[in-house]
Amino acid sequence: MVRDEQARSFALDLPEATEADHWGEPCFRVRNRIFAVLYPAERRAVVKLPLDQQEALVEADPGVYWLDNFAYQGWTHVDLRRVPAARFRHHLETAWRGIAPKRAIQALEARTPNPRSNPLTQRKKAARKTARKTTRKATRKKKASRDVEKDYSPRQFVTKLRRLADSIEQGRRFRIQIAGERISIPPDATINLEHERGDGEEEVEFQLKWRLDH
Repeated sequence: MVRDEQARSFALDLPEATEADHWGEPCFRVRNRIFAVLYPAERRAVVKLPLDQQEALVEADPGVYWLDNFAYQGWTHVDLRRVPAARFRHHLETAWRGIAPKRAIQALEARTPNPRSNPLTQRKKAARKTARKTTRKATRKKKASRDVEKDYSPRQFVTKLRRLADSIEQGRRFRIQIAGERISIPPDATINLEHERGDGEEEVEFQLKWRLDH
């Protein structure tokens, strides 16, 4: 749980962060751009997160995180009664980093020692990197046997379609999490629609196809 004053303290502890009014509610800015809004009466906050992170959080814990019509911009609602304080502080920092100037980010990083100079840290990082590569290889072998369907609310579906359209127009990968697995779809994936009718039902499938070794 995060108290209102605690949330305010977390936000204002970030370099160059300031508090201002946003339609009667306190908001937090850097370079005059909002990275979080606090709604004390409703015990919630809205933070601007990367879209892939936003999607993963809502998928994993919809009771704590939810979306609205501005979700395509990264705005994510957080229930302050249920989110751990350390995690919420991390969300604020992530939102702040998305718009903070380089000098402010350097000021934040200067508060803690740089672990890059520690040989033990370097060895641990190398070991984690090797483990991630091994996990990715194992995951690729499993993908061929996976067949999952996931239901979404109209609002969630519209949000995903907006992100997909943006990715296609910009020629970049589209990342989505489905039933616990994060999937990266290449920009040159084949797009098609499939229509089926029978046994009293009708179905339209929207499909994206690409090679697993892409």
